[in-house]
Amino acid sequence: MIARDLTRNPIVEKEYRTRMRTWRSSCALMACVLIVGGIGWLIFALISGIAARYTQSNAVNYGLVLFIVLLFFQEAVLTFITPALTAGAITGERERQTLDLLLCAPISAVGLLWGKLVGSMAYVVLVLLVLAPVFSLTLLFGGVALHQIVIGLGLTFASALTIASVGLFFSTVFRRTIPAMVVAYIATFVLVVGVLIGGWVYQWARTVAASGSSASNSYTSAILIADVSPAVAFIALSTEDSGSSSFQFQIVPDGPFKGWTYWEFNLAVNGLLCLCAFGGSTLLLAPGRGAPWRS
Repeated sequence: MIARDLTRNPIVEKEYRTRMRTWRSSCALMACVLIVGGIGWLIFALISGIAARYTQSNAVNYGLVLFIVLLFFQEAVLTFITPALTAGAITGERERQTLDLLLCAPISAVGLLWGKLVGSMAYVVLVLLVLAPVFSLTLLFGGVALHQIVIGLGLTFASALTIASVGLFFSTVFRRTIPAMVVAYIATFVLVVGVLIGGWVYQWARTVAASGSSASNSYTSAILIADVSPAVAFIALSTEDSGSSSFQFQIVPDGPFKGWTYWEFNLAVNGLLCLCAFGGSTLLLAPGRGAPWRS
């Protein structure tokens, strides 16, 4: 039954229709394109002006800087909109008094949550597809390879999936949408920005405590803590030297994850967080219905 709920899910179709029919969806997509594209154009104009005034023009630098800026602002846009897509998924059904009807329907708890998650992520995928042509402009200037753009979009999608799963988890924890949304945004801030601060604090504390004797290990640990945020993976991806087999800031130098790229570590952590959040949501949604795969 669970296989049918994952492949032929009526909740997914319902979410598609209710989300895509409204004018807000089209306006939000247009706003995303205008914001990211406008910021990219502004950065390009700024770099061009500085280069024309002080140094010789270098199109390769334009492409690389544009790629980094677009990645960060795309992540910022999705970080802002994704919690709102899932934080009210279950609490909204409770407030409309339709959750009991869904739980009585011939669909498992996993299928219900899967439908809500896929319906929300479909909008995120649409945003990424709409913004993909903006990233393709960086190829015109050089300095960025196609696989870097694909990996960058993949990292953004993985981060959005983690945020959506966390929002869905808090939607099952709370009974009202507003508290669930507030806590979801706080958790999102911790995952995207808080871990960066935590990594820096950890590095500083270890350096002070060890008087610099284990600076290398503490530095690697601090980077891995910060790598929970996609920001570190973005920077590592953008510093890849495509002209050689080595990387300036790409491979974990030591520790249990030695040899991993930072973006691989970020994807692994995001996958683990998604599984934990989705599993917790399943247990909280229907604790009295037995194992979710038997319902």
